[in-house]
Amino acid sequence: MPTSLEAVSATAAPEALAPKFKKLDIVGIPCEVGDGFFSDEKFISFDSLDGKIAGVAQTLDLRQAGDQWQVRAIVDSEHEDHLYVWVWGDFVQTAGFVKLPLGFAVPA
Repeated sequence: MPTSLEAVSATAAPEALAPKFKKLDIVGIPCEVGDGFFSDEKFISFDSLDGKIAGVAQTLDLRQAGDQWQVRAIVDSEHEDHLYVWVWGDFVQTAGFVKLPLGFAVPA
């Protein structure tokens, strides 16, 4: 699973094969994870179309499969070439509303 926008571009499926989402679908956003200040939180970062996003997420909003991490998000809208999602957590650059390329989010 890609964890950066460059990896998505290199491995992107044709748009016809990309998952289709509707408003309020729960998705996973690939992210990098580090230790937080408290046992129930982690520092996370991930790429968006507007730049790198960094902040803190609760451990219950994260899932790990092997060495890959995802943070939970909810779809606001899907467009021809991008998604808008609300990401659970506290972030410096955004209130959690993030623009992502199609193919970056995965069904949760």
